[in-house]
Amino acid sequence: MTVTSELIPTGGTLPQGLAPVAGPSPRSRGVRHGLFLLLLAAVVFPVLGMISVFAFHMQVPWPAGIVLFLLVGGGLLRIAYALMFEQGASPALPPHEVWPRTEVPGAADTRQLNSDPNSEFAPAGRWLDTNDLEPHSITDPTTKLLKKESELPE
Repeated sequence: MTVTSELIPTGGTLPQGLAPVAGPSPRSRGVRHGLFLLLLAAVVFPVLGMISVFAFHMQVPWPAGIVLFLLVGGGLLRIAYALMFEQGASPALPPHEVWPRTEVPGAADTRQLNSDPNSEFAPAGRWLDTNDLEPHSITDPTTKLLKKESELPE
């Protein structure tokens, strides 16, 4: 609501301090996540390889190979997914640009109030008053039948 109250005096433009800050797009975030996984593989693989060889005396450090495969593969897949499927940066409006106003064809100046706002529009058909719109009672036909029966001579 505070941003809306700032828009009214300026005619729809945001003041300089309230302009929206554009963050990174989903595509660039995805590429950065993938690069992070690749860099993480470059750090974790040698450390895990040294631990498995020197601490656990393994001939083949297979846990390091599995971690390398998962991190490099995951990083490459994340980059590919971001580039193929995620949305790139959306074009932002330059600061202090006003959205174009759309005018209603045939309407008078929208800044002035008319005494009858519907005077420019032709009615689509017969106007109904509120009595025509109210639903009738379910018991109305039965009541009418009872009145007719009571009027019959015996």
